[in-house]
Amino acid sequence: MRLLRTICVMALVVGLASGAYAATQSVKISGDLEARGFFRNNWAIGYNGDTAATAAGLLTTGVNRPSQNWLMSTAEIQLDADLTDNVAAVIRLVNERDWEVTAPLAGSRVGTTNLAQNGRGLYAVQNDDQYDIGVDLAYIELREFLYSPLTLRVGRQDLWFGRGFIIGRNQRNPNNIQAPEYTAYNSFDSIRATLDYDPWTIDVVYATIRNNGVQMNADVDLIGTNIGYIFDSWNAEAESYFWYKSDKQTLSTMQANNSDVYTFGARGSFDPIENLTVLAEGAMQTGNIILSDIQIERRKRFGMAADIEVESRHFKDSFAWKPVISAEYIFYSGDREADRFDDETRARPGQTGNGNFEAPGTTGNWYTGWDPMYRGKFDTAYREFIGTYYATWQYPVRPRAYQSCADASYTNQHQAIAKATIEPMDDLMIQGKVAFFWLDHLITSMEPFRNQFVGTEFDAQLSWDYTEDVNFGLLGAWFIPGTIYDDRNNNATEVVGHVSVDF
Repeated sequence: MRLLRTICVMALVVGLASGAYAATQSVKISGDLEARGFFRNNWAIGYNGDTAATAAGLLTTGVNRPSQNWLMSTAEIQLDADLTDNVAAVIRLVNERDWEVTAPLAGSRVGTTNLAQNGRGLYAVQNDDQYDIGVDLAYIELREFLYSPLTLRVGRQDLWFGRGFIIGRNQRNPNNIQAPEYTAYNSFDSIRATLDYDPWTIDVVYATIRNNGVQMNADVDLIGTNIGYIFDSWNAEAESYFWYKSDKQTLSTMQANNSDVYTFGARGSFDPIENLTVLAEGAMQTGNIILSDIQIERRKRFGMAADIEVESRHFKDSFAWKPVISAEYIFYSGDREADRFDDETRARPGQTGNGNFEAPGTTGNWYTGWDPMYRGKFDTAYREFIGTYYATWQYPVRPRAYQSCADASYTNQHQAIAKATIEPMDDLMIQGKVAFFWLDHLITSMEPFRNQFVGTEFDAQLSWDYTEDVNFGLLGAWFIPGTIYDDRNNNATEVVGHVSVDF
């Protein structure tokens, strides 16, 4: 039935596109297909395969075995219709799924040869959403709307400002893929007005992130503005921005939740000399926050973040392999009264204790951690998704808390990254990274107190353009846990291969 529905939707899209093309001669159909293969080991750092811990919600779904391997596909088709009087419309449909994820039926004799009978009768599809088609983009664009420099976009659209440090992706974490950081759904349901006063650009945005039906008591909304300027010299640009996130999701049982985040910041880049680019961004946050379901009153917040990078292309024209090197430093402030376990409940899953925690600052002390907003820029394959989609065995998921796990990567962290890229051939690119991570403030549950070093990650990525339309890629990631972890001998590793075609 789902397959029939998929075919009907695609037929409808093609039919509408054909009619529009005949009427306007201005409809473009494009898309892409991508298949990925994953191999992961020790993704939770020290996890021993205890399925009871996963069932209890102590680790994220998907991290249920020390070793994992599977295949995934993403298919996208996009229609761009350029209509009359500066009117355009864009629609993009997406299907993403893990390949035929199955589970043994109740009563199956696991481990016997009976499970190999043509794959039928003893296995059932575990996720029946794999053939669903979702809408990632669906917006109307009105150019020169009421006033020639003004462009208005209304509907589901991508929002990416600057380098995506604050606003870039609204990942909705669909349930039918085990690697949600690779989801193709990154758009915002929003209204965006853009004033183009070259060299000035002014954007004003309203976005609905979560809507509790027609009620307003549990909504999440985003409002903001971004002002950019392009200079005539030094290849320089600058931006300033303000973003307000209103989060009314219910968390505290003591009062109605109303966490507010006001983010102010500025970004710029320039080339002080030829083939050298300096990029810098800094931001601060104020507002209020509810951290746990037992918090008595809202805490005031004050967070800071920074991103500084220097990129050198000095040797790109001097050597056949076109090397480019860069160094980057990123900082997210941490809470001075970081989440803590008490002596009775500190234990990790599988040990004595129930995994609950004390909620610090329940009387309204200042919260100095960083809220990630809707960041689109991720520089590493493993560490930067801890706390967003994954958890480690030592600091598991805590559903009662705003911060998902104590070693979350989006707050309380310094990171330094060195990168190098070479092109041995015109159609082959190789990039290597080494990243170091350490805490801004100690996690107070550590007994005894340890060094603040989180770990080191090595990433290597190969990209080969087989043709202008077909690309093969291979990613390898290796994370070595630092001294904040009890188990420092179990490294997290990942290998991801992909093939994609654009049309």
